[in-house]
Amino acid sequence: MNPNINLQAVGDAEQAAAGLSNLRSFLVLWDGVAVSENYYRGARAKTLHHARSITKSIVSVLIGIAIDKGLIGGVDEKVLGYIPELKAQDHDPRKNQITIRHLLTMTSGFQWTESGEWFFSTTASAISEAWKRPLVGNPGEIYNYDSASSDLLTVILTRAAKQDARTFAIENLFAPLDIKDFAWEQDPAGYHRGSAGLEMRAQDLAKIGQLYVQNGKWNKGQLVSTQWIEQSVVPHVRVNDEISYGYLWRSRKVDAIQNYFGMGYAGQYLMVVPGLKMVVVANHEWQVSGEDADRQKNDFTDRVFDPLIKAWQMPQLPIAARI
Repeated sequence: MNPNINLQAVGDAEQAAAGLSNLRSFLVLWDGVAVSENYYRGARAKTLHHARSITKSIVSVLIGIAIDKGLIGGVDEKVLGYIPELKAQDHDPRKNQITIRHLLTMTSGFQWTESGEWFFSTTASAISEAWKRPLVGNPGEIYNYDSASSDLLTVILTRAAKQDARTFAIENLFAPLDIKDFAWEQDPAGYHRGSAGLEMRAQDLAKIGQLYVQNGKWNKGQLVSTQWIEQSVVPHVRVNDEISYGYLWRSRKVDAIQNYFGMGYAGQYLMVVPGLKMVVVANHEWQVSGEDADRQKNDFTDRVFDPLIKAWQMPQLPIAARI
């Protein structure tokens, strides 16, 4: 066992995680090795978990790959350059200026209130509904969490790559990471959702995080550029006093330790702590009330993740003192 692994911190985190209601998976990778892997309430290693809005962070990776390949010109390309028929839906000239960067940073300016109605509608899709929404601010001026804009990104990816987002993901990200078993929801127009459509195994989510720890490298290959990794997680806008937003990744500090993460409804987490070479994955039952969803999300960070990070670099107690 590597002496740099803080077994006491891991053990305390496992004990705290076991006490959380509705937690289904909890994984910790350190330097690419699973130092903790636990499943609860009938879940197993092969269980597919609804990643919910972690989907957005994975779409960010795919957009970066498409830019690296020259399929998309860059984040400052206009949305209408890829989906020109949207222009006919609304005549607000400010929408002509909306870029891929605005979609990635949630600063398009569209009116939006996050609710389940968008995700479970049998008719609403990005190609038909997202662009029609009124603007409540000029593009680039305000942050407003906006799932419909993330669905526009997978439409752009599909148009740019000339193949559906699922196929692009398999060929350029999932197959190289040996991710074989997953599901990806399509919207009523047939595009794969960029907002909340992926179901994945916890181990496979951890691989995405490990790819970021390794600055886009995997098995001696470069799946996504280091430049994209850096750009996608650096703070571009402030969400609140604690959290910043990059390209569909959040970032925050625990004490002085920087981490960034994808987060989905009800406590789905893909957390990357590059300074500690650590990846943490958590999946909770997601079909719960908004109140329970917030509790699950906060309980995990307050009782498991934050204490783990704070304790990791502390000296371990001698074994005799732990008995």
